[in-house]
Parts: sequence; structure tokens; C-alpha cells
Amino acid sequence: MISAAGKVAWITADIVFHARAGGGQEINFPSRLTAVLEQRGKRWLIALWHVSAPAAGQKEGESFPA
Repeated sequence: MISAAGKVAWITADIVFHARAGGGQEINFPSRLTAVLEQRGKRWLIALWHVSAPAAGQKEGESFPA
């Protein structure tokens, strides 16, 4: 989701990091992204970038474990 108000915008997204471990094993890391951007002149600059992992067993759409 992307939203904006004046010279500030923010982004939230569910993302997945993909990695390959020794022996070729593929590992996926479901994560959540939050970013805040600020417009300075004609440029949009990242003011904050945060990535975190959901709690183990947390279902899609839950903000906190049940």
C-alpha cells in the first residue's frame, strides 16, 4: 500500500526474501516492510526503512498473534 500527504509518503508491504543455503537448499523469509519518504525539491528520499518478520504461527492479516 502506498499513501501520501503533502511532502510525505509511506509504504507498507508484505515481502519475501529468497536465499540459497549450502547444498542448494532454498529458504524463504516472509517479512513486512514499512518505509517513509520525504519530498525534497524534485526528489523523494527515504527517511525510514524498516523490515521485520511476523511472529511464528501468525496468520496472514493478523497484526498480533492470537
